[in-house]
Amino acid sequence: MKETLKFDRLMQTAQRRTRLSGLGVGGAIVMEGWQHLIESVNHSRRYDARGVEMLREEFSIRLAAELQLERDLAQFPKIKDVPIIGPVFIVNFGRAGSTFLHNLMAQDQRAHAPALWELWSPSPPPGRDKTDCDARIQAARERIELVEKWTPEVLKIHPLVADQPDECHWIVSHGTHYALQHVALPYWEWLKGLKADQQHELMARYRLQIQRLQLFRRGRYWLSKSMSHLHALPALLHTFPHATIICLHRDPLCAVPSLCSLYQRVGSGFVHGGADAELGELALDVFINGMNRLMATEQSCQTARFLHVRFDDLVANPVRTVRRIAEAMRHEYTQDWNDRCQAYLARNNTAPRYRHNYALDRFGLTEERVNTRAAAYRRWLDRLCPAE
Repeated sequence: MKETLKFDRLMQTAQRRTRLSGLGVGGAIVMEGWQHLIESVNHSRRYDARGVEMLREEFSIRLAAELQLERDLAQFPKIKDVPIIGPVFIVNFGRAGSTFLHNLMAQDQRAHAPALWELWSPSPPPGRDKTDCDARIQAARERIELVEKWTPEVLKIHPLVADQPDECHWIVSHGTHYALQHVALPYWEWLKGLKADQQHELMARYRLQIQRLQLFRRGRYWLSKSMSHLHALPALLHTFPHATIICLHRDPLCAVPSLCSLYQRVGSGFVHGGADAELGELALDVFINGMNRLMATEQSCQTARFLHVRFDDLVANPVRTVRRIAEAMRHEYTQDWNDRCQAYLARNNTAPRYRHNYALDRFGLTEERVNTRAAAYRRWLDRLCPAE
Protein backbone atom coordinates (compact mmCIF):
# COMPACT_ATOMS: atom_id res chain seq x y z
CA MET A 1 0.00 0.00 0.00
CA LYS A 2 1.40 3.40 -0.98
CA GLU A 3 2.46 5.59 1.93
CA THR A 4 0.80 9.00 1.95
CA LEU A 5 1.29 12.35 3.64
CA LYS A 6 -1.27 13.72 6.10
CA PHE A 7 -1.59 17.49 6.36
CA ASP A 8 -2.85 17.37 9.95
CA ARG A 9 0.10 15.24 11.06
CA LEU A 10 2.62 17.44 9.29
CA MET A 11 1.12 20.50 10.94
CA GLN A 12 1.19 18.79 14.34
CA THR A 13 4.88 17.96 13.84
CA ALA A 14 5.63 21.59 12.96
CA GLN A 15 3.66 22.83 15.98
CA ARG A 16 5.42 20.40 18.31
CA ARG A 17 8.85 21.49 17.06
CA THR A 18 8.13 25.19 17.37
CA ARG A 19 5.67 25.12 20.28
CA LEU A 20 3.55 27.46 18.18
CA SER A 21 0.07 27.08 16.77
CA GLY A 22 -1.57 29.67 14.51
CA LEU A 23 -0.82 31.71 11.42
CA GLY A 24 -1.70 35.38 11.05
CA VAL A 25 -1.68 37.34 7.77
CA GLY A 26 -2.83 35.08 4.93
CA GLY A 27 -2.96 32.08 7.25
CA ALA A 28 -6.11 30.55 5.78
CA ILE A 29 -4.91 30.67 2.18
CA VAL A 30 -1.46 29.38 3.22
CA MET A 31 -3.07 26.34 4.85
CA GLU A 32 -5.40 25.77 1.91
CA GLY A 33 -2.45 25.76 -0.48
CA TRP A 34 -0.56 23.23 1.59
CA GLN A 35 -3.56 20.94 1.61
CA HIS A 36 -3.76 21.11 -2.19
CA LEU A 37 -0.02 20.49 -2.54
CA ILE A 38 -0.08 17.46 -0.24
CA GLU A 39 -3.14 16.04 -2.00
CA SER A 40 -1.35 16.48 -5.33
CA VAL A 41 1.68 14.58 -4.06
CA ASN A 42 -0.49 11.80 -2.64
CA HIS A 43 -2.41 11.33 -5.89
CA SER A 44 0.69 11.23 -8.07
CA ARG A 45 2.91 8.21 -8.63
CA ARG A 46 6.06 10.30 -8.63
CA TYR A 47 7.65 9.48 -5.26
CA ASP A 48 8.84 6.17 -3.89
CA ALA A 49 8.65 5.34 -0.16
CA ARG A 50 11.94 7.06 0.60
CA GLY A 51 10.80 10.12 -1.33
CA VAL A 52 7.60 10.33 0.69
CA GLU A 53 9.60 10.14 3.90
CA MET A 54 11.93 12.92 2.77
CA LEU A 55 8.97 15.08 1.79
CA ARG A 56 7.45 14.51 5.22
CA GLU A 57 10.55 16.08 6.76
CA GLU A 58 10.84 18.87 4.19
CA PHE A 59 7.18 19.86 4.45
CA SER A 60 7.31 19.85 8.25
CA ILE A 61 10.30 22.22 8.11
CA ARG A 62 8.46 24.53 5.71
CA LEU A 63 5.33 24.59 7.87
CA ALA A 64 7.45 25.26 10.97
CA ALA A 65 9.00 28.24 9.16
CA GLU A 66 5.52 29.64 8.53
CA LEU A 67 4.76 29.38 12.25
CA GLN A 68 8.06 31.01 13.23
CA LEU A 69 7.13 34.15 11.33
CA GLU A 70 4.22 34.69 13.73
CA ARG A 71 6.51 34.31 16.74
CA ASP A 72 8.97 36.84 15.34
CA LEU A 73 6.20 39.34 14.61
CA ALA A 74 5.08 39.07 18.24
CA GLN A 75 8.60 39.28 19.65
CA PHE A 76 9.79 42.04 17.29
CA PRO A 77 6.73 44.23 16.57
CA LYS A 78 8.93 46.79 14.77
CA ILE A 79 9.23 44.35 11.86
CA LYS A 80 5.99 45.75 10.46
CA ASP A 81 7.49 49.27 10.48
CA VAL A 82 10.59 48.41 8.43
CA PRO A 83 10.44 50.49 5.22
CA ILE A 84 10.97 48.82 1.85
CA ILE A 85 12.28 51.65 -0.32
CA GLY A 86 12.85 51.23 -4.05
CA PRO A 87 12.77 47.41 -4.14
CA VAL A 88 14.15 45.67 -7.23
CA PHE A 89 12.70 42.33 -8.30
CA ILE A 90 14.21 40.14 -11.02
CA VAL A 91 11.39 38.14 -12.58
CA ASN A 92 11.62 35.38 -15.14
CA PHE A 93 10.30 31.93 -15.93
CA GLY A 94 13.58 30.32 -14.93
CA ARG A 95 16.80 29.30 -16.71
CA ALA A 96 17.02 32.76 -18.26
CA GLY A 97 20.19 34.01 -16.57
CA SER A 98 18.53 35.29 -13.39
CA THR A 99 21.16 33.80 -11.06
CA PHE A 100 23.93 35.34 -13.16
CA LEU A 101 22.28 38.78 -13.25
CA HIS A 102 21.29 38.61 -9.59
CA ASN A 103 24.88 38.02 -8.56
CA LEU A 104 26.12 40.88 -10.74
CA MET A 105 23.50 43.26 -9.35
CA ALA A 106 24.38 42.12 -5.82
CA GLN A 107 27.94 43.37 -6.30
CA ASP A 108 26.45 46.79 -5.58
CA GLN A 109 27.08 47.06 -1.84
CA ARG A 110 24.10 49.37 -1.48
CA ALA A 111 21.77 46.47 -2.22
CA HIS A 112 20.49 43.90 0.24
CA ALA A 113 20.34 40.70 -1.78
CA PRO A 114 19.43 37.98 0.73
CA ALA A 115 21.92 35.13 0.94
CA LEU A 116 20.83 31.50 0.97
CA TRP A 117 21.55 31.12 4.68
CA GLU A 118 19.22 34.04 5.47
CA LEU A 119 16.44 32.57 3.36
CA TRP A 120 16.84 29.13 4.93
CA SER A 121 17.12 30.45 8.51
CA PRO A 122 15.23 33.76 8.73
CA SER A 123 14.11 33.29 12.33
CA PRO A 124 14.80 35.13 14.52
CA PRO A 125 15.68 38.18 12.38
CA PRO A 126 19.39 37.75 11.56
CA GLY A 127 22.06 40.33 12.03
CA ARG A 128 22.55 41.22 15.69
CA ASP A 129 24.79 38.32 16.69
CA LYS A 130 27.71 37.41 14.38
CA THR A 131 28.21 34.08 16.11
CA ASP A 132 24.58 33.20 15.46
CA CYS A 133 24.89 34.22 11.80
CA ASP A 134 28.02 32.09 11.42
CA ALA A 135 26.13 29.13 12.89
CA ARG A 136 23.32 29.59 10.37
CA ILE A 137 25.83 29.77 7.52
CA GLN A 138 27.39 26.50 8.69
CA ALA A 139 23.94 24.88 8.96
CA ALA A 140 23.22 25.95 5.37
CA ARG A 141 26.50 24.41 4.20
CA GLU A 142 25.60 21.13 5.87
CA ARG A 143 22.19 21.18 4.23
CA ILE A 144 23.81 21.78 0.83
CA GLU A 145 26.00 18.74 1.45
CA LEU A 146 22.86 16.64 1.89
CA VAL A 147 21.45 18.00 -1.39
CA GLU A 148 24.71 17.08 -3.10
CA LYS A 149 24.58 13.60 -1.62
CA TRP A 150 21.07 12.81 -2.83
CA THR A 151 20.83 14.82 -6.07
CA PRO A 152 24.37 15.82 -7.14
CA GLU A 153 23.37 16.88 -10.66
CA VAL A 154 21.06 19.59 -9.32
CA LEU A 155 23.98 21.57 -7.95
CA LYS A 156 25.80 21.27 -11.27
CA ILE A 157 22.85 22.90 -13.05
CA HIS A 158 21.92 25.39 -10.31
CA PRO A 159 24.66 25.83 -7.67
CA LEU A 160 23.72 26.54 -4.07
CA VAL A 161 26.20 28.60 -2.03
CA ALA A 162 25.42 29.35 1.61
CA ASP A 163 26.70 32.92 1.69
CA GLN A 164 25.66 33.97 -1.84
CA PRO A 165 22.33 35.47 -3.02
CA ASP A 166 19.59 33.00 -3.85
CA GLU A 167 15.94 32.64 -4.86
CA CYS A 168 13.29 34.35 -2.78
CA HIS A 169 10.98 31.40 -3.35
CA TRP A 170 12.40 30.03 -0.09
CA ILE A 171 10.31 32.64 1.76
CA VAL A 172 7.31 32.66 -0.60
CA SER A 173 4.45 30.66 0.91
CA HIS A 174 3.13 29.37 -2.43
CA GLY A 175 4.27 29.56 -6.02
CA THR A 176 5.08 27.87 -9.29
CA HIS A 177 8.25 26.33 -7.85
CA TYR A 178 6.16 23.89 -5.80
CA ALA A 179 4.04 22.94 -8.81
CA LEU A 180 7.09 22.20 -10.96
CA GLN A 181 9.20 20.51 -8.32
CA HIS A 182 6.47 18.01 -7.49
CA VAL A 183 4.74 17.93 -10.91
CA ALA A 184 1.69 18.88 -8.85
CA LEU A 185 -1.00 19.42 -11.48
CA PRO A 186 -4.01 19.89 -9.14
CA TYR A 187 -1.96 22.31 -7.05
CA TRP A 188 -1.12 24.29 -10.20
CA GLU A 189 -4.82 24.53 -11.08
CA TRP A 190 -5.48 25.83 -7.56
CA LEU A 191 -2.67 28.37 -7.87
CA LYS A 192 -3.89 29.59 -11.25
CA GLY A 193 -7.41 30.01 -9.88
CA LEU A 194 -6.50 32.22 -6.91
CA LYS A 195 -8.48 35.45 -6.82
CA ALA A 196 -6.81 38.85 -6.55
CA ASP A 197 -7.54 39.25 -2.84
CA GLN A 198 -6.04 35.83 -2.13
CA GLN A 199 -2.90 36.68 -4.08
CA HIS A 200 -2.67 39.94 -2.15
CA GLU A 201 -2.82 38.06 1.16
CA LEU A 202 0.06 35.81 0.13
CA MET A 203 2.06 38.83 -1.06
CA ALA A 204 1.38 40.70 2.20
CA ARG A 205 2.94 37.74 3.95
CA TYR A 206 5.95 37.87 1.64
CA ARG A 207 6.32 41.57 2.48
CA LEU A 208 6.54 40.67 6.18
CA GLN A 209 9.26 38.15 5.32
CA ILE A 210 11.29 40.90 3.63
CA GLN A 211 10.76 43.26 6.56
CA ARG A 212 11.90 40.58 9.00
CA LEU A 213 15.14 40.00 7.07
CA GLN A 214 15.79 43.76 7.00
CA LEU A 215 15.06 44.49 10.64
CA PHE A 216 18.77 44.42 11.56
CA ARG A 217 20.39 44.01 8.10
CA ARG A 218 19.44 46.81 5.71
CA GLY A 219 20.77 48.10 2.45
CA ARG A 220 19.68 51.16 0.54
CA TYR A 221 17.35 48.95 -1.47
CA TRP A 222 16.05 45.38 -1.49
CA LEU A 223 17.17 43.18 -4.40
CA SER A 224 15.68 39.75 -4.97
CA LYS A 225 14.71 37.29 -7.66
CA SER A 226 12.27 34.44 -7.91
CA MET A 227 10.55 32.62 -10.72
CA SER A 228 7.39 32.67 -8.59
CA HIS A 229 7.29 36.47 -8.81
CA LEU A 230 6.21 36.16 -12.45
CA HIS A 231 2.99 34.34 -11.59
CA ALA A 232 2.24 36.72 -8.71
CA LEU A 233 3.21 39.90 -10.59
CA PRO A 234 -0.13 41.74 -10.23
CA ALA A 235 -0.12 41.11 -6.48
CA LEU A 236 3.59 41.97 -6.25
CA LEU A 237 2.96 45.41 -7.75
CA HIS A 238 -0.13 45.92 -5.62
CA THR A 239 2.10 45.39 -2.57
CA PHE A 240 5.19 47.20 -3.94
CA PRO A 241 3.68 49.75 -6.37
CA HIS A 242 6.91 51.66 -7.04
CA ALA A 243 9.18 48.66 -7.52
CA THR A 244 11.64 48.19 -10.35
CA ILE A 245 10.88 44.99 -12.26
CA ILE A 246 13.74 43.49 -14.27
CA CYS A 247 12.22 41.01 -16.73
CA LEU A 248 14.54 38.40 -18.18
CA HIS A 249 13.63 36.74 -21.47
CA ARG A 250 14.98 33.60 -23.10
CA ASP A 251 13.71 31.67 -26.10
CA PRO A 252 11.09 29.25 -24.70
CA LEU A 253 12.52 26.52 -26.94
CA CYS A 254 15.51 26.63 -24.58
CA ALA A 255 14.09 27.94 -21.31
CA VAL A 256 11.20 25.48 -20.98
CA PRO A 257 13.13 22.21 -21.46
CA SER A 258 16.10 23.53 -19.47
CA LEU A 259 13.86 24.16 -16.46
CA CYS A 260 12.29 20.73 -16.98
CA SER A 261 15.75 19.19 -16.87
CA LEU A 262 16.51 20.96 -13.59
CA TYR A 263 13.30 19.89 -11.88
CA GLN A 264 13.59 16.38 -13.26
CA ARG A 265 16.84 16.07 -11.33
CA VAL A 266 15.57 17.69 -8.12
CA GLY A 267 13.91 14.45 -7.08
CA SER A 268 16.01 12.08 -9.16
CA GLY A 269 17.21 10.13 -6.12
CA PHE A 270 13.75 9.21 -4.87
CA VAL A 271 11.17 9.39 -7.66
CA HIS A 272 9.72 6.90 -10.09
CA GLY A 273 10.24 7.58 -13.78
CA GLY A 274 7.58 8.25 -16.37
CA ALA A 275 6.42 11.77 -15.47
CA ASP A 276 8.63 13.65 -17.95
CA ALA A 277 5.84 14.37 -20.44
CA GLU A 278 3.61 15.64 -17.62
CA LEU A 279 6.46 17.89 -16.46
CA GLY A 280 6.95 19.24 -19.98
CA GLU A 281 3.29 20.11 -20.47
CA LEU A 282 3.11 21.65 -17.00
CA ALA A 283 6.25 23.77 -17.56
CA LEU A 284 4.94 25.04 -20.89
CA ASP A 285 1.64 26.02 -19.28
CA VAL A 286 3.48 27.78 -16.43
CA PHE A 287 5.56 29.67 -19.01
CA ILE A 288 2.57 30.82 -21.07
CA ASN A 289 0.55 31.73 -17.99
CA GLY A 290 3.42 33.76 -16.58
CA MET A 291 4.06 35.64 -19.82
CA ASN A 292 0.37 36.42 -20.21
CA ARG A 293 0.37 37.87 -16.69
CA LEU A 294 3.49 39.90 -17.49
CA MET A 295 2.01 41.35 -20.67
CA ALA A 296 -1.27 42.27 -18.98
CA THR A 297 0.36 43.68 -15.86
CA GLU A 298 2.84 45.91 -17.67
CA GLN A 299 0.08 47.32 -19.82
CA SER A 300 -2.07 48.22 -16.81
CA CYS A 301 0.56 49.33 -14.29
CA GLN A 302 1.28 53.06 -14.12
CA THR A 303 3.78 53.24 -11.26
CA ALA A 304 6.38 50.48 -11.51
CA ARG A 305 9.47 50.66 -13.70
CA PHE A 306 9.84 47.71 -16.10
CA LEU A 307 13.22 46.86 -17.59
CA HIS A 308 13.55 44.07 -20.16
CA VAL A 309 16.71 42.04 -20.72
CA ARG A 310 17.22 39.30 -23.26
CA PHE A 311 19.27 36.32 -22.16
CA ASP A 312 21.54 36.46 -25.21
CA ASP A 313 22.33 40.14 -24.62
CA LEU A 314 23.12 39.51 -20.95
CA VAL A 315 25.51 36.67 -21.78
CA ALA A 316 27.15 38.60 -24.62
CA ASN A 317 27.86 41.73 -22.59
CA PRO A 318 27.03 41.42 -18.89
CA VAL A 319 28.73 44.64 -17.76
CA ARG A 320 26.94 46.73 -20.37
CA THR A 321 23.66 45.11 -19.28
CA VAL A 322 24.23 45.94 -15.61
CA ARG A 323 25.30 49.49 -16.48
CA ARG A 324 22.14 49.96 -18.57
CA ILE A 325 19.99 48.69 -15.70
CA ALA A 326 21.73 51.01 -13.23
CA GLU A 327 21.12 54.00 -15.48
CA ALA A 328 17.45 53.11 -15.89
CA MET A 329 17.13 52.76 -12.10
CA ARG A 330 18.88 56.13 -11.70
CA HIS A 331 21.56 54.46 -9.56
CA GLU A 332 25.19 55.38 -10.03
CA TYR A 333 27.19 52.54 -11.50
CA THR A 334 30.11 53.14 -9.20
CA GLN A 335 33.73 52.14 -9.71
CA ASP A 336 33.44 49.82 -6.74
CA TRP A 337 30.40 48.11 -8.28
CA ASN A 338 32.24 47.74 -11.57
CA ASP A 339 35.38 46.34 -9.91
CA ARG A 340 33.31 43.78 -8.02
CA CYS A 341 31.48 42.78 -11.19
CA GLN A 342 34.75 42.30 -13.02
CA ALA A 343 36.09 40.15 -10.18
CA TYR A 344 32.90 38.08 -10.15
CA LEU A 345 33.07 37.58 -13.92
CA ALA A 346 36.71 36.52 -13.67
CA ARG A 347 35.79 33.86 -11.10
CA ASN A 348 32.72 32.79 -13.07
CA ASN A 349 34.61 32.46 -16.36
CA THR A 350 37.11 30.04 -14.86
CA ALA A 351 34.47 27.81 -13.25
CA PRO A 352 33.76 24.51 -15.06
CA ARG A 353 30.60 24.42 -17.15
CA TYR A 354 28.12 21.56 -16.79
CA ARG A 355 26.15 20.87 -19.95
CA HIS A 356 22.95 18.95 -19.40
CA ASN A 357 20.72 17.53 -22.10
CA TYR A 358 17.46 19.45 -22.30
CA ALA A 359 16.05 18.41 -25.65
CA LEU A 360 12.35 19.18 -26.08
CA ASP A 361 11.36 15.64 -27.00
CA ARG A 362 12.64 14.34 -23.65
CA PHE A 363 9.64 16.10 -22.12
CA GLY A 364 7.02 15.30 -24.75
CA LEU A 365 7.29 18.72 -26.41
CA THR A 366 7.87 19.81 -30.01
CA GLU A 367 9.07 23.07 -31.50
CA GLU A 368 5.75 23.51 -33.24
CA ARG A 369 3.75 23.17 -30.01
CA VAL A 370 5.98 25.56 -28.06
CA ASN A 371 6.08 28.13 -30.87
CA THR A 372 2.31 27.98 -31.36
CA ARG A 373 1.56 28.59 -27.70
CA ALA A 374 4.27 31.26 -27.37
CA ALA A 375 3.43 33.15 -30.58
CA ALA A 376 1.68 36.10 -28.90
CA TYR A 377 4.50 36.46 -26.38
CA ARG A 378 7.16 36.42 -29.11
CA ARG A 379 5.38 39.14 -31.09
CA TRP A 380 4.98 41.27 -27.97
CA LEU A 381 8.65 40.86 -26.99
CA ASP A 382 9.95 41.64 -30.49
CA ARG A 383 7.99 44.91 -30.51
CA LEU A 384 8.98 45.85 -26.98
CA CYS A 385 12.58 44.67 -26.84
CA PRO A 386 14.18 44.03 -30.26
CA ALA A 387 17.16 41.70 -30.13
CA GLU A 388 20.49 43.48 -30.32
